[in-house]
Amino acid sequence: MKYWTPQEWVNWYKKKTGDTFEVPENHTINYHARRGIMTFYADFKAKMLMIGYVVGDGRYWHDTAEMIAKQNGLRYLATICTRDVEAYIRFWQYKIVKQWDSDGQKRYLTVDPLGHYAVLTYRGKDNRTGVDTYTVIEYLAKGEKPKLE
Repeated sequence: MKYWTPQEWVNWYKKKTGDTFEVPENHTINYHARRGIMTFYADFKAKMLMIGYVVGDGRYWHDTAEMIAKQNGLRYLATICTRDVEAYIRFWQYKIVKQWDSDGQKRYLTVDPLGHYAVLTYRGKDNRTGVDTYTVIEYLAKGEKPKLE
């Protein structure tokens, strides 16, 4: 198991992805020597934790983000899927409840094994990789889901 400094995690991320690492304004950095780095911003008005970079152990950082959100009275997690959307859905063990197009944007309504819903909305192609990217909004309260058109 590796123990890295924040800079070592950033260097690993840059080498792996070819991407830059620039902490967005107002974002907080969480660091764990064995797990990596996560940046986030709490939007209390929208009751949403906005996740920026996740470097290292994605499952660990997802659980951390969920705990931070719930401890602060937030109801939603927001992130961006930069991988194949169907692989992302399988990775998180989501079941597709509905798939549709809205204003030319491909969308998915999913539910995880614990009954938490998520909406994935197409946001465009990644400039570097050309892969389709999606905005992901997770609902943290069991059974809560969006009102769909």
